Amino acid sequence: MRKTRRTPAGETLTSFLTDLFRLNSLLLTSGDRLVAPLGLTSARRQILGAILSAERPQPVAWLARDLGGNRQNVQ
Repeated sequence: MRKTRRTPAGETLTSFLTDLFRLNSLLLTSGDRLVAPLGLTSARRQILGAILSAERPQPVAWLARDLGGNRQNVQ
């Protein structure tokens, strides 16, 4: 198998994205621990937060769009 050469910019981007994914995982884990006593997960807390911050009732598709997700996951 050939190993693809990366440019310095590509290496920097790869490193940045890896760090970003790790940070996301840490934030989700921390969020889960924070809301666990309430019987919630981070995902459910995010949905409830989106519902509470909306100025009026919104369809599931709109909530998903606002959260950067898809309708099926929000529903």
